[in-house]
Amino acid sequence: MTKNFIAAIALFFAPVVVQAACTRPVYFFDLGQVLINTSDWDHLKYMNEAQEYLHQLKARGERLALITNVPESWGADYDAKLQTLKGVIAKTWIEPTAFEWELFEMILLPLSDAQRKPAPFLFQDAIQKALPCPAFYQGEDLIETQAADREGMQSYQVGRPGESFFQPLSALLSQFVLL
Repeated sequence: MTKNFIAAIALFFAPVVVQAACTRPVYFFDLGQVLINTSDWDHLKYMNEAQEYLHQLKARGERLALITNVPESWGADYDAKLQTLKGVIAKTWIEPTAFEWELFEMILLPLSDAQRKPAPFLFQDAIQKALPCPAFYQGEDLIETQAADREGMQSYQVGRPGESFFQPLSALLSQFVLL
């Protein structure tokens, strides 16, 4: 056997590592008091400007996702918890059209109460699922946005007095420059 033949065989059987390119970051949102006004659970609706904000991002081709806490008692597994969440929201939704779950490519939920935000689990899961792209988080709770930052997400606390409720699109989109 010649060296070239052996080298060709080695190359053929060598593992191929391909680094996937990031095309778009993933923008994760909390649900309650960020996208949905939960101040009155009997009359749920979008937070002011939330639906328009999501539509603007989606129109640009951005990737949207949710990270939201649900209690462990809402189901034995992910699917049961998700169906319970959707049912709770649909039951008292007062907008003319249903909440647009289809805008989100993924919905992250804790499987146990120990995994609920601000525990690192959901933020770590978001980062892993966004790879190779960066993950960004918008939530209303300072402790949760700080937890997201500690795990490596960039975050924005919505609803701060004197500031835009959501992070302005120009600032949000300028954080991620893809090469």
